[in-house]
Amino acid sequence: MGLWADADPDGRKHMAAMARLLAGIASSVRTVSPMGDVPTGWDAADTDVGTIARMLQAAPRSDQAAALARCVDTFRGWLHLPDAGILCVTLAAVAANRAAGDPVWLLIVAPPGGGQDRGAQRPRWAL
Repeated sequence: MGLWADADPDGRKHMAAMARLLAGIASSVRTVSPMGDVPTGWDAADTDVGTIARMLQAAPRSDQAAALARCVDTFRGWLHLPDAGILCVTLAAVAANRAAGDPVWLLIVAPPGGGQDRGAQRPRWAL
């Protein structure tokens, strides 16, 4: 999730508060800071899509997102994993089943040899 504050003290204060609220909910929170000197009140409507993309890439990621990125990188060291979706949904199911409430069932459908068994094998640490 990218948060974009207006270039003024109230906007930055509000986005900092939103980032704290979302840190425990969103898997990734990035707070975008304007590049260079911009006028007070400057916001996303005052720039182009390319600049917005560069600013989001430059924004620091939350600890949760960094941990997930390290996990995906570790699995990619073991497996050919061009799309980390199967891993992320498996981890989400593990996390959901550790929480209070009804169990979450995960069904993965893929063609033979599609690798669905690799990502869906129960992680030993999830016991």
